[in-house]
Amino acid sequence: MSVIAINECPSERSAPSNGEAQEIVQPNDENLKRAAAGGIGGLSGNELFLVVLAICVTAFCVVNLIFNYQHMSLITTIAALTVAILAIVAVITKSSILMLIVLIVLSLVVGTLTIILIINVIGIIVNGFDSSTAFIVSLVIAILIYIGAILACISACVLHKQY
Repeated sequence: MSVIAINECPSERSAPSNGEAQEIVQPNDENLKRAAAGGIGGLSGNELFLVVLAICVTAFCVVNLIFNYQHMSLITTIAALTVAILAIVAVITKSSILMLIVLIVLSLVVGTLTIILIINVIGIIVNGFDSSTAFIVSLVIAILIYIGAILACISACVLHKQY
């Protein structure tokens, strides 16, 4: 039996001595783009940011649920946990479809937060600025959550494009 060797790009096929076809896959540009980055735990900066943000938001929602139980807090916690799981699974599997779903959900969150902040600003204009500590702290937290959601959208968009 003769040995057959075929050169194909990007893989190479050859018949070994036992007669079975064997494929040797060599890395190409697509494989290198999808490979894990050399950051902490093999995650790129955007991937690490999304994972840390997902964990922090979920922890914040759980703490809020424990200390201030309301039905809306329960819904918010379940939604945050769902998005966090989707984001982490999308980062681990490097799935473009899952990252697109995360991007759509985060876009809806940013839209909702924008409406809430606009309503708060209208309330401040109509009722006057309340200088109580609780109001100022809640406003600062709302702004920080808004900025975090926008940065998460940007990271998800970049990662969707990379995957």
